[in-house]
Amino acid sequence: MTTSRVLKIPQNDNDKEFVLLQASSSGKKPLDLKLVGTEGEAPYVVKIKHGRTSALKVKNSPLTDSEWESTLESFFNQRPLNNINATATVQSESSITITIRKQVQGITQRLGTITLSHDANEAIELLEWCAASADAVVASNEANAQAQSKATQLEASIHQLKEQLEELLKAKDEDETALLRKFRDLLNEKKVKIREQQKVLASGSFSTAKQPEGPGEPSPEPESGATKPRAAKGRKPAASRAGKRKAAAPVKEESDDEDALEEDVPEEPRIKSEPEDTTDEGHTTEVTASVDGDDDSDEEMADDGRDENETAPPAPLDPNPPKKAAAAPPPKRDLPFVNRKPKETPKPAVPADGADTDSDDEL
Repeated sequence: MTTSRVLKIPQNDNDKEFVLLQASSSGKKPLDLKLVGTEGEAPYVVKIKHGRTSALKVKNSPLTDSEWESTLESFFNQRPLNNINATATVQSESSITITIRKQVQGITQRLGTITLSHDANEAIELLEWCAASADAVVASNEANAQAQSKATQLEASIHQLKEQLEELLKAKDEDETALLRKFRDLLNEKKVKIREQQKVLASGSFSTAKQPEGPGEPSPEPESGATKPRAAKGRKPAASRAGKRKAAAPVKEESDDEDALEEDVPEEPRIKSEPEDTTDEGHTTEVTASVDGDDDSDEEMADDGRDENETAPPAPLDPNPPKKAAAAPPPKRDLPFVNRKPKETPKPAVPADGADTDSDDEL
């Protein structure tokens, strides 16, 4: 404490009377103090050491030594303390006792006491005490003004921050509203698209559902299945015709035998040989007539089979159709030109005995 301070302490027995106490620094530490007090008639003096403040605390004090020291510093520096005050008890020309106490829920509790002894040789400089009081008032006013200006600045900054916060909240609400509107529009568009897709899928599924119904009606599949047996029946005469043509082979052999007698005629290829090349015109005509008659009969049989297949109703479809048996070869048919005996070739005339021959001439 560099400067002195003057404290006003009321008396406990009379609130209108008080004691003035001057606290001035007497050492380097904050609690190295010299206390001079008066009730207006006599001076009272005491000195305090920083390391002996614990002796000023009462025995049943709830405060620790450090808490007691901080309480004394706040009291002498005139800093207000919550629920802590001081009172003075005056014994004329004897002593002044300053009691520091704490009030908790209407209960007063003593924390410590400081006793000032009477000293008639101590001079009381009232002019200095008044100057110290005035300086303290000016300093407190300046601190108050600074605190007030700082508080004003803080309030202005708080007001600006509130305005900015309101603007931000307003902008946030506007952005959220815009986003919600966009989301609503997007959701509606998606719903419209989904409905369109559902309609397309429904129409597509309906058309696809109709497509499998087609096979229930007469379709080309049963007809193809029906044509297979028809084709099979039509092919049977073809097989018989092949057999007839194969049966014509002996006629070819007969003509080959007749041709073999002639040495100068070269043998024609087997592929180009036809029954019509034979020398026997009558035999060839009969063979050709018989073959044509058989072909006509086969064609009539095929046409009759086709008419029967066309007039007959289509057979019901079997989910598990039986495997088609292997086509059996047609029965062997006897053709008239096969049983016919081959025409006998005329034997060369034997010359009579004694007749002239080329061999005799040569001999």
